[in-house]
Amino acid sequence: MDTTTQKGKILSMRNAQRSNKKWLPALTPVALLLMTHLSHAQGLNASASVEGSTILQNRHSDVRNEELVTFSVKPEGILRYDSRTFSGTVIGSVTHLERDSEDVARKDTFSEFSYNANWQAIDHILSFRASGNQSYIDGSGGDFLISDYFLNAETLAKVETQNYGAYLTIPEGDWIAGGGSLVYAKTNAEESEFRPNIGLNNDSAAGSLYLMNGDNAQNYFWNLNSTYTKLERSEESGNGDYIGKYATGALDSMLYNDWGIRVTASYDAN
Repeated sequence: MDTTTQKGKILSMRNAQRSNKKWLPALTPVALLLMTHLSHAQGLNASASVEGSTILQNRHSDVRNEELVTFSVKPEGILRYDSRTFSGTVIGSVTHLERDSEDVARKDTFSEFSYNANWQAIDHILSFRASGNQSYIDGSGGDFLISDYFLNAETLAKVETQNYGAYLTIPEGDWIAGGGSLVYAKTNAEESEFRPNIGLNNDSAAGSLYLMNGDNAQNYFWNLNSTYTKLERSEESGNGDYIGKYATGALDSMLYNDWGIRVTASYDAN
């Protein structure tokens, strides 16, 4: 197992004396180069920053014994807009790494972004939402909990997710109340150097509806809930597609004072 010393830790003199290699001092780990904040219009805010760092890694294992110097630069931008009916945020960054050791030199660039938006088309009744991101996860299967540019950059695979939804609310009236939603999601993963396809590609669509009695209900009270889900997975995942249908309903009837009877029904198929 590798032992990695990174982000500002300087090799001790004792380790330097035990090593036959030339000792390399670690440079300043993080240096803030530029940060700006802009606000041009009402509700609009924008900011940008650039961060640079130099990291010295001391790697020791049964098959590897090296000192690796990594130069990193990361520009990042944030844009946010808020109004009475719309809010949205976009965040983007690019991390560029240049590595140099006695045996190998490597350059990597990782671009990431995330966004979310919420539009109230009809106040408190109809809204639309969208969100998505691009990030990197370990594609080797060995370190699925670790997605680190400095520790395992060569095994990272790019993953993009997109989510879109429409949401309806039926205000509580004299006879009925309820709501519903339609959501579409898509995940797309690129190949990594160590695995042709990590089996994350899928498309999904889901819908839900709920209805219930309104304010005028006195002796009879009812509710209905239903959901439909369809998931299409890539062939490489080996899991196949999935379709799920679920519905449940209840009817309450008051018989005498606080005594009543309830009838329920449910349906589940997948």
